This record gives sequence, C-alpha cells and structure tokens, in this order.
Amino acid sequence: MRILVLGPNRPLIDSNFTGHDVVATEGPLTANDLDELVPDMLVSFGYRYLLDRSALEYVSGNAVNLHISL
Repeated sequence: MRILVLGPNRPLIDSNFTGHDVVATEGPLTANDLDELVPDMLVSFGYRYLLDRSALEYVSGNAVNLHISL
C-alpha cells in the first residue's frame, strides 16, 4: 500500500508504516501530486492546508486526519 503522509516530516509517524511505501509532503497538495504519487491512503498529521473533496475521492475515502494535542 502506498501511503501519503501530509504534514511536517515526523520519523515516528513514518516508522509506524513498516512494510508500506510511504511518501510525505508538507506543501499544498495538487491534483498533479496525486497523479504522480498515486497514493492508496492519506494520513494527515499537523498538515496546514485544507484538502478538497477530489483528494479524498482519489483515495476512495481512505484517509485519516490526526490532530496534535498538547
């Protein structure tokens, strides 16, 4: 499974996806990014941008949005 992690690079998050192809980005996600990266799932953690519906549709709703708490 190819997992796209959205947000600041966090080694702890990446290490929890052992056995999967993990790619990450901090910047705004574009349709071209999705076409190039071809993710099966999105994981948002500390991501500063809004995702549009097309990003969620691209991964058939396979998305997790984690919130940072203090």
